[in-house]
Amino acid sequence: MRVSLRLLADWLTTITLCAAGLAVVWAPAAGQTVQVEGRVIEDGSKFPIEGVRVTLFSIDDRRLQVRYTDEVGTFDFVVRHRSGVKVRADRIGYQETLTPTLYFDDHDFFRVEIRMKVDAVLLAPLEVVGRSRSFSPLHRDFEHRRLTGSGWYITRTDIEELKPAYVTDLLATVPGMHLLSSGSGHRRIPTFGRREGCHAQVYVDGFHINRAPGFTIDDVVLPGSVEGIEVYRGLSSVPAEYLSPEAVCGVVAIWTRRGG
Repeated sequence: MRVSLRLLADWLTTITLCAAGLAVVWAPAAGQTVQVEGRVIEDGSKFPIEGVRVTLFSIDDRRLQVRYTDEVGTFDFVVRHRSGVKVRADRIGYQETLTPTLYFDDHDFFRVEIRMKVDAVLLAPLEVVGRSRSFSPLHRDFEHRRLTGSGWYITRTDIEELKPAYVTDLLATVPGMHLLSSGSGHRRIPTFGRREGCHAQVYVDGFHINRAPGFTIDDVVLPGSVEGIEVYRGLSSVPAEYLSPEAVCGVVAIWTRRGG
């Protein structure tokens, strides 16, 4: 049976809005609710992004629902009104994206693809002609532990010599450290390999990022912003401020140049 192009167009329409990083597919209505399914990918690489907070707003900007993308970047909503919505996607390390209003009209299914750009930090045109080695209290604590502790330490001098692309490239130099792949793209989790799922606890400027689902070190901090890193293999070497039941798998504490 032949299907006319006109009939096919009535059943499936695709609109691409490049400026908003959004692609939409919709189908005709059959009920009172609208199913919105979506996927968030990285603009350029097209890799799916896990852990994106996706917020659904009404036309008058009331927040309706919130979802987080899974390991393949997908999310879904069931909307119980037929006017229209806007979708906002935000995640650390990426520029926030807000779609135009999606008008449902007579459709009961939307498939949305949102493209997020990596959030590059723009620096002021500044030339550093001199720098003292005076430290903040937190950086002084790092220096004290480096001189007296039993961990493994990476300094700013080491970072400038190694010129790593990622912070996990620095951790790869630590004896006994293994980096497990997490999802698509360059996303690695530090572990000392004592047992499966025993990941090192990671702190950035004192913030415990293991408790933020979906985030890895390379999502949160860049090598150029790091002042120092301290690594402890297990409970016997971990300083008191980092002791917890999870510390049996090791601790990685990262101090940024601004965080101290």
